[in-house]
Amino acid sequence: RGSSLTREEGHCFQEHCSILLCIDAKMSNHRSASNPRPAADDKKHVGPGSSITSSDARPAPLTMDSLISTLESTLSTSPCGIDGIDSEDDGKIGTISTLNHDFMASRQDWYGASLKYWDDVKPTVDGMLGGYANLSPSDLAASTKFLRHVQRNKRPDLQFGTSCECGAGIGRVTKGLFLPLNFTQCDLVEASAELISHAPEYIDDPGGGSAPQHLTSNPASSKCRFFCTGLEEFEPKPMSYDVVWVQWCIIYLTDLDCINFLRRMGTSLRDGGILVIKDNTCTDNAYVLDRDDSSVTRSLDYLLALADLAGLRVVYQRMQGEDVDDAAWPDDMFPVPMVALEVAKGDENGHADATSRRVAGGEYGEEEAIGYRDAKQVPFRERIELYSTLELVGDATGKRVVDVACGTGWLTKALKYRARASYVLGTDLSAEMIALAKKEDATIEYIIEDIVETAGDEFDIVTSNWLLVNAQTKAQLRAMCGGLAKKTKHGGRLITVVTNPALYSYGDTIFMKRYGFEFAYPEVVEEGAAILIRCYTPTGEFAVEVENYYHSRQDYTEALNEAGFSEVTFHQPKLSPNPSGVDDSEYWGSFFKCPLFLAITATMKSR
Repeated sequence: RGSSLTREEGHCFQEHCSILLCIDAKMSNHRSASNPRPAADDKKHVGPGSSITSSDARPAPLTMDSLISTLESTLSTSPCGIDGIDSEDDGKIGTISTLNHDFMASRQDWYGASLKYWDDVKPTVDGMLGGYANLSPSDLAASTKFLRHVQRNKRPDLQFGTSCECGAGIGRVTKGLFLPLNFTQCDLVEASAELISHAPEYIDDPGGGSAPQHLTSNPASSKCRFFCTGLEEFEPKPMSYDVVWVQWCIIYLTDLDCINFLRRMGTSLRDGGILVIKDNTCTDNAYVLDRDDSSVTRSLDYLLALADLAGLRVVYQRMQGEDVDDAAWPDDMFPVPMVALEVAKGDENGHADATSRRVAGGEYGEEEAIGYRDAKQVPFRERIELYSTLELVGDATGKRVVDVACGTGWLTKALKYRARASYVLGTDLSAEMIALAKKEDATIEYIIEDIVETAGDEFDIVTSNWLLVNAQTKAQLRAMCGGLAKKTKHGGRLITVVTNPALYSYGDTIFMKRYGFEFAYPEVVEEGAAILIRCYTPTGEFAVEVENYYHSRQDYTEALNEAGFSEVTFHQPKLSPNPSGVDDSEYWGSFFKCPLFLAITATMKSR
């Protein structure tokens, strides 16, 4: 099981193709390639992309009960919930627990039905796509664009060298995606011996049919190796692949086998490599069960929760047909996301090894500044952070306002146009941030300034969101507060936002994924302990990782009082009304269990 099919290592399967098939007669997991089908619930997935919580690259095995408990807890506030339906009659089946205990408990029955189904399917593109062969060109075109985008914009070190097509069927993806991109070696993994036996002929046929190519000395299949085994059994060698492609087949894995499969494939990635999942998702329920072929179409949140438990995190994602240049995806089909994942690297304690676009102490380069700007676009920023800040600022008509640590001017612009300040100044230590801010709005004055070294200039209102979290020591915290005091006139007000001190010891923040964040915690919560916050864009792309430092409420209060501020008050964040008028407070409920930030207000009485 799982041995490779090189011509050097086995007997000839075809005289001129020299392909050895390693057949495992035992019932295997996964059946073959793609299986689009009419959607049982046709609402397109809406919401920000998910981030994957940093975790150990070698996680401990999960038990069925612990897995179910984790999934149901994680998905309890998902718009799709934790209940599933039957594809035959849309009838309610039960929760994720029901799915795992009543339908997936017997692996032999689950995978046996799947394998039987696919052994009876014709070995053609139409067979692989359930009668939708007409969708293959648009599917492959979108996949090609997706993979090229990841290489050019997200992972410049990604090599198009070795690939693994999981659930390969007859090799449609290898032939239409990997070989045209000049991958040098393509592995195909498929449970059905009937289907994979036709793969060399299909790959070598220049017309895409099932007839074999006229024999040549160098057929396309000479770059391929074929593995006849189920995904739940496949064990690749570590550091084997640049790209692992899992399309229209993860729906055939049980939850537990899915996690273990993704973990193994994660270890098979080379440096800079990615694992891509492209599969059907449902949008109105946690899952849709198809008993005919033992498949379960999951919600995107459900699917990403499994990837998270496997120690993977999102690099980039988009929907099939989302790009304006893509061919339209039929409305009666399940939505199909494409999600590029990487291993969430960690140290021996499971803490993230986050070095790409990490910002410590406010030191932003151009790339980090752009990432920071893009991270401000997730709904949480507008609906909670900006709303809470402006509520505390109030009407600034006739007042002079300075936004310290203004970044790219996100809050600064709101102070001018929404709080209606008569004069607004933005200051930041980063030249790159100020340059972007000026490009965003040239009518606002921005200057490069270190708040610790400010000469001072009295303002009625001073804002400084995410400034004080850059202080690694109490001495640095006091120096920053002293600078803010120099900016604030007698009787003037300070409004700032800091990382919630309770978050450092809260522990369970997997719920933050939907809001655009992931975390890596310090081993000990003490003065200056660092928490890494990985931020994403609304489409789930990695934006920037910032390093904040721990201080208690008492630390903040004492430092502000010492600087001359009084009436230091901590405020819980608030949620703005939904612009659409729909009550979505339940969706945001998890955020407020332990909010990412607290707001602080204070009044300048003396220096």
